[in-house]
Amino acid sequence: MLYKHCPHTDIVNFFTAIDPAMAVGSILQVTPSQFVWRSYLTHESGSTRLRAVAGSRLNRALRRMVVRS
Repeated sequence: MLYKHCPHTDIVNFFTAIDPAMAVGSILQVTPSQFVWRSYLTHESGSTRLRAVAGSRLNRALRRMVVRS
């Protein structure tokens, strides 16, 4: 999984090596203690107080998509 931080929006977008130009998920810090994660493949999202937890939940959602394929 590849990721890139956008300095303009402060969003961290996640990409696959298969298509490094199309984001499959993202994490956004909305307050100092609130992170929102979104999986664009599984249409799952959520929020948490820790960036590491947001990353873990996003990875779990994306792995479920890989298992279904």
